[in-house]
Amino acid sequence: MDRRHRILVVCSDASCAGALTAIMSGWALGATVASTLAEARQALRQSTPSLVISEDRLSDGGFQDVLELLRGTRPLVRVLVLLRDSSQYSEALQLGAFGAIPMPFQRADAQWALIQALRNGPGAHLGSAAGNAPRTASSSSGKQGENGTSVSRTPVGETAGR
Repeated sequence: MDRRHRILVVCSDASCAGALTAIMSGWALGATVASTLAEARQALRQSTPSLVISEDRLSDGGFQDVLELLRGTRPLVRVLVLLRDSSQYSEALQLGAFGAIPMPFQRADAQWALIQALRNGPGAHLGSAAGNAPRTASSSSGKQGENGTSVSRTPVGETAGR
Protein backbone atom coordinates (compact mmCIF):
# COMPACT_ATOMS: atom_id res chain seq x y z
CA MET A 1 0.00 0.00 0.00
CA ASP A 2 1.04 3.55 -0.67
CA ARG A 3 2.42 5.34 2.40
CA ARG A 4 0.80 8.59 1.26
CA HIS A 5 -2.69 7.34 2.09
CA ARG A 6 -4.36 8.81 5.17
CA ILE A 7 -7.57 7.25 6.44
CA LEU A 8 -10.18 8.93 8.61
CA VAL A 9 -11.96 6.38 10.80
CA VAL A 10 -15.22 7.78 12.20
CA CYS A 11 -16.19 5.23 14.80
CA SER A 12 -17.51 5.49 18.36
CA ASP A 13 -16.69 1.83 19.11
CA ALA A 14 -13.11 1.91 20.42
CA SER A 15 -12.46 -1.81 19.81
CA CYS A 16 -13.68 -1.55 16.22
CA ALA A 17 -11.60 1.59 15.57
CA GLY A 18 -8.59 -0.15 17.14
CA ALA A 19 -8.99 -3.21 14.92
CA LEU A 20 -9.20 -1.03 11.81
CA THR A 21 -6.16 1.07 12.73
CA ALA A 22 -4.19 -2.12 13.50
CA ILE A 23 -4.86 -3.33 9.95
CA MET A 24 -3.71 0.01 8.56
CA SER A 25 -0.56 0.21 10.66
CA GLY A 26 0.53 -3.12 9.24
CA TRP A 27 0.36 -1.55 5.79
CA ALA A 28 2.02 1.73 6.82
CA LEU A 29 -1.23 3.66 6.32
CA GLY A 30 -1.79 6.68 8.50
CA ALA A 31 -5.07 6.81 10.39
CA THR A 32 -6.94 9.50 12.27
CA VAL A 33 -9.77 8.35 14.54
CA ALA A 34 -12.82 10.49 15.24
CA SER A 35 -15.45 9.13 17.61
CA THR A 36 -18.13 11.70 16.73
CA LEU A 37 -19.36 13.66 13.72
CA ALA A 38 -18.03 16.85 15.33
CA GLU A 39 -14.54 15.31 15.63
CA ALA A 40 -14.75 14.15 11.99
CA ARG A 41 -15.68 17.68 10.90
CA GLN A 42 -12.63 19.03 12.77
CA ALA A 43 -10.33 16.40 11.26
CA LEU A 44 -11.56 17.27 7.76
CA ARG A 45 -10.75 20.94 8.38
CA GLN A 46 -7.15 19.94 9.08
CA SER A 47 -6.52 17.55 6.15
CA THR A 48 -8.07 15.62 3.29
CA PRO A 49 -8.02 11.85 3.78
CA SER A 50 -7.69 9.32 0.96
CA LEU A 51 -10.56 7.36 2.43
CA VAL A 52 -13.16 7.69 5.19
CA ILE A 53 -14.52 4.69 7.07
CA SER A 54 -17.69 5.64 8.93
CA GLU A 55 -19.64 3.67 11.49
CA ASP A 56 -23.36 3.62 10.73
CA ARG A 57 -24.38 5.19 14.08
CA LEU A 58 -22.55 7.88 16.03
CA SER A 59 -23.60 9.72 19.17
CA ASP A 60 -24.21 12.92 17.17
CA GLY A 61 -25.25 11.57 13.77
CA GLY A 62 -24.63 8.72 11.41
CA PHE A 63 -23.05 7.70 8.13
CA GLN A 64 -25.64 9.81 6.26
CA ASP A 65 -24.25 12.92 7.96
CA VAL A 66 -20.67 11.94 7.17
CA LEU A 67 -21.56 11.45 3.49
CA GLU A 68 -23.35 14.81 3.41
CA LEU A 69 -20.37 16.54 5.02
CA LEU A 70 -18.00 15.05 2.46
CA ARG A 71 -20.30 15.81 -0.46
CA GLY A 72 -20.03 19.48 0.42
CA THR A 73 -16.33 19.66 1.29
CA ARG A 74 -14.45 16.66 -0.14
CA PRO A 75 -16.51 15.11 -2.98
CA LEU A 76 -13.64 12.95 -4.31
CA VAL A 77 -13.03 11.07 -1.05
CA ARG A 78 -14.35 7.51 -1.04
CA VAL A 79 -16.37 6.34 1.94
CA LEU A 80 -16.78 2.83 3.35
CA VAL A 81 -19.64 2.44 5.80
CA LEU A 82 -19.52 0.01 8.72
CA LEU A 83 -23.05 -1.42 8.74
CA ARG A 84 -24.70 -3.33 11.57
CA ASP A 85 -27.90 -3.66 9.52
CA SER A 86 -27.48 -4.92 5.95
CA SER A 87 -30.85 -3.40 5.02
CA GLN A 88 -29.07 0.00 5.00
CA TYR A 89 -26.70 -1.11 2.24
CA SER A 90 -28.78 0.32 -0.64
CA GLU A 91 -29.28 3.61 1.21
CA ALA A 92 -25.53 3.93 1.79
CA LEU A 93 -24.79 3.41 -1.90
CA GLN A 94 -27.54 5.77 -3.02
CA LEU A 95 -26.13 8.47 -0.76
CA GLY A 96 -22.67 8.02 -2.30
CA ALA A 97 -20.77 5.45 -0.26
CA PHE A 98 -18.19 3.45 -2.21
CA GLY A 99 -19.08 0.30 -0.31
CA ALA A 100 -19.78 -1.24 3.05
CA ILE A 101 -18.14 -3.46 5.61
CA PRO A 102 -20.68 -5.56 7.53
CA MET A 103 -20.25 -5.41 11.31
CA PRO A 104 -18.82 -7.20 13.02
CA PHE A 105 -16.15 -7.72 10.45
CA GLN A 106 -13.57 -10.36 9.84
CA ARG A 107 -10.05 -8.94 9.41
CA ALA A 108 -9.84 -10.29 5.84
CA ASP A 109 -13.15 -8.64 4.90
CA ALA A 110 -11.98 -5.24 6.14
CA GLN A 111 -8.62 -5.65 4.38
CA TRP A 112 -10.34 -6.52 1.10
CA ALA A 113 -12.65 -3.49 1.34
CA LEU A 114 -9.72 -1.17 2.11
CA ILE A 115 -7.73 -2.48 -0.84
CA GLN A 116 -10.67 -2.03 -3.19
CA ALA A 117 -11.33 1.52 -2.02
CA LEU A 118 -7.68 2.60 -2.19
CA ARG A 119 -6.38 0.78 -5.24
CA ASN A 120 -7.38 3.34 -7.85
CA GLY A 121 -6.58 6.51 -5.92
CA PRO A 122 -9.21 9.17 -5.21
CA GLY A 123 -12.79 8.04 -5.66
CA ALA A 124 -15.40 9.19 -8.10
CA HIS A 125 -17.78 11.97 -7.11
CA LEU A 126 -20.14 11.13 -4.26
CA GLY A 127 -23.54 10.20 -5.56
CA SER A 128 -22.25 9.24 -9.01
CA ALA A 129 -22.74 5.60 -9.89
CA ALA A 130 -20.57 5.80 -13.01
CA GLY A 131 -17.01 4.73 -12.32
CA ASN A 132 -17.69 4.21 -8.63
CA ALA A 133 -18.75 0.57 -8.56
CA PRO A 134 -20.09 -0.28 -5.09
CA ARG A 135 -18.57 -3.18 -3.25
CA THR A 136 -19.03 -4.90 0.06
CA ALA A 137 -16.51 -6.96 1.89
CA SER A 138 -16.88 -10.59 0.95
CA SER A 139 -17.81 -13.20 3.45
CA SER A 140 -18.05 -16.91 3.79
CA SER A 141 -21.81 -16.73 4.33
CA GLY A 142 -22.60 -17.00 0.64
CA LYS A 143 -25.54 -14.59 0.98
CA GLN A 144 -26.05 -12.34 -2.02
CA GLY A 145 -26.70 -8.63 -1.62
CA GLU A 146 -27.22 -5.77 -4.04
CA ASN A 147 -25.42 -6.10 -7.41
CA GLY A 148 -24.50 -9.74 -6.63
CA THR A 149 -22.03 -8.82 -3.89
CA SER A 150 -21.62 -10.94 -0.80
CA VAL A 151 -23.08 -9.73 2.47
CA SER A 152 -21.90 -11.08 5.81
CA ARG A 153 -24.57 -12.24 8.25
CA THR A 154 -22.25 -12.84 11.20
CA PRO A 155 -23.87 -12.02 14.58
CA VAL A 156 -22.73 -8.78 16.21
CA GLY A 157 -19.76 -9.09 18.55
CA GLU A 158 -18.44 -12.47 17.41
CA THR A 159 -15.51 -11.68 15.11
CA ALA A 160 -14.64 -7.97 15.07
CA GLY A 161 -10.94 -7.44 14.64
CA ARG A 162 -9.88 -11.00 13.98
